[in-house]
Amino acid sequence: MDAELGSLFIRLLEYNEDFEVLQELEGSNGEFSAAELAELRPLLGLYGGEVEKLLPPGTVNAEYVGWRLMYWGRKMAEAPYGTVEHAGADRTYTRYGLILDEILKEQAGRV
Repeated sequence: MDAELGSLFIRLLEYNEDFEVLQELEGSNGEFSAAELAELRPLLGLYGGEVEKLLPPGTVNAEYVGWRLMYWGRKMAEAPYGTVEHAGADRTYTRYGLILDEILKEQAGRV
């Protein structure tokens, strides 16, 4: 029971962090392109928290998520620390990492 509550608490903290970054993005001044914003909004849970709602249709796979993880890792490294751009890239990188972990665990369970 404690493990389940702990897991739920961690997930709620993650969703809270996503929501905080979404709020920052909405008030930002062009740090992200329109294409990046179109990717970030669903990824950070604007339309729901299920993996199928976080990613574009047909992209719930390790290859796609791995490529996006590399892109956002590079963007985070290049963005000045403390900026909306860095916070958004950092949270996006983290979210893609969590999704990749989920995908790989699911694949390992099927083997």
